[in-house]
Amino acid sequence: MIERDLRALVREAVAHAHDAGDLKTAEPPLVTVEQPQRREHGDWTTNVAMTLAKVEGRKPREIADAIVKHMPQRDWVQKVEIAGAGFINFHLSNIWLHDTVSRVLELTDRFGASSEGEGTRVNVEFVSINPTGPLHLGSARNAALGDCVARLLVFHGFDVTREYYFNDTGGQMTNFGLSVAARYLELLGKPTEIPEDGYKGEYIKDYAQQILAEDGDRYKETQLEELGEIMRERAVPLVKDRIRASLEQFRVVMDVWFNERDLYEQGKVAAVIDQLEAAGYVYEKDGAKWLKATELGDSRDRVLVRSFGAKQPTYLVPDFAYHLDKASRSDQMIVVLGADHHGQGPSLKAGMQVLGVDPERIEVLIYQWVHMMRDGVEVSMGKRAGTFESLDGFVDEVGVDAARYTLVSTSSDTTLKFDVEDIKKRTLENPVYYVQYGHARIASILRHAAEQGVVEGDIVWDELREEAEIELMRAIQNFEDVVHVAMRQRAPYRVAKYAEELARHFHRFYTDCRVVTEDDKLTTARLALSRATKQVLANALGLLGVEAPERMDRDELE
Repeated sequence: MIERDLRALVREAVAHAHDAGDLKTAEPPLVTVEQPQRREHGDWTTNVAMTLAKVEGRKPREIADAIVKHMPQRDWVQKVEIAGAGFINFHLSNIWLHDTVSRVLELTDRFGASSEGEGTRVNVEFVSINPTGPLHLGSARNAALGDCVARLLVFHGFDVTREYYFNDTGGQMTNFGLSVAARYLELLGKPTEIPEDGYKGEYIKDYAQQILAEDGDRYKETQLEELGEIMRERAVPLVKDRIRASLEQFRVVMDVWFNERDLYEQGKVAAVIDQLEAAGYVYEKDGAKWLKATELGDSRDRVLVRSFGAKQPTYLVPDFAYHLDKASRSDQMIVVLGADHHGQGPSLKAGMQVLGVDPERIEVLIYQWVHMMRDGVEVSMGKRAGTFESLDGFVDEVGVDAARYTLVSTSSDTTLKFDVEDIKKRTLENPVYYVQYGHARIASILRHAAEQGVVEGDIVWDELREEAEIELMRAIQNFEDVVHVAMRQRAPYRVAKYAEELARHFHRFYTDCRVVTEDDKLTTARLALSRATKQVLANALGLLGVEAPERMDRDELE
């Protein structure tokens, strides 16, 4: 990447200045380069002279003079100048752009990829909602975010495992079983009240109907409590199957499906409590067992075992056991959670530290809520009440591409709010179709060239001199940095914004520059630039899990 080469160039200049006695510093501790806001200030700039001012005991501009004086020449650097208090600005020749576009054509779908994560196993656990019903729109954002983060990690060489954790024990599962039991009895003409904390959605009746169709009325005389257990055992697999199918339709394929129940059956939950007690980090208060989490950096101590009822462990204990299991088969763990779980990270890390797992191996990625409007009215998201928008329904209404793109097009740090009627519109005002149309338009251009019998010769990149051509190449060059930052920051929205920007530059190029011309050399160069743009758009869309269509009818886009 050009940033890497510029940083190396600056370090080399500093070393030369030191050898010549013009600087005390032989190796700057940090060299940053960035694109200036105004193009007249160059293509890239560095403030390295400012960072060396203290140790050198001189004005930054004097240090910049020394660095520029010893700057090695490169054919891709057209001019180096000093600006302001000591910024060093680089004006680059087009050679670096030509090299970048050539690499796109050479590397194709690997352009922008790296081997940075080679040998590092990363477990990305996401979605992981309780198996008490279908996936809803909130979990859809989790699914899209987690999957795109996984795709970015794979693109940079990490060995990624996508994992779903089924919380299939506890009170919510008991209430789920009783809710299905009530609907089952209702279908048999025996009205039964759903528990106060039960699930009232119509989907509960769907499960009951399926069980009735398969098992008949054999349970009609069974006591409610026992029937609840039976219905839980029968209905939970149905829920899990539907969740798997929903995610696959959404282009999310999990590598591991993990059941919390297995942790209890294998004695791993009880073992965690024993380990925490042996380490001296558990105390009893008011009949409950508490973790001394504040001693480990958490905001407050946490309950491990409740003081009431059957004195069952809280969610933290099986969570500790689960992460111990994950730690045995991965180097880094990323957990994608909704905003209502923002306090879970410190507690998890505190417990894992006692259990011998470096907390730095655990990263909790929090995303904010989704607010979907329909004709200006917000859709309720109450799962227990059954008033929510399912992932399946959303995908059926807007399509997988529009659904995925919408859910990752905004930073996970911010609340996502949209009107479904806007997402459904197949117009160039809808970002996903704007980007896809850019890809399809290029495919059409390439087909047209082939139909015209265009014979492409050697590429002469210097034929590309128009402003729209240069700006398009600059946009292509940015891809490597964008996807690297997006991977590091767990920010796939950056890829979406980049794809829109690249499509915008191509549409301008298409308007200003005829691709197939009477000039063979110019035609070859413009076709090559178009092909490179198409490839980068496809790479960006692939990282978002969105298709890159070869054909789209402009007339069909409203």
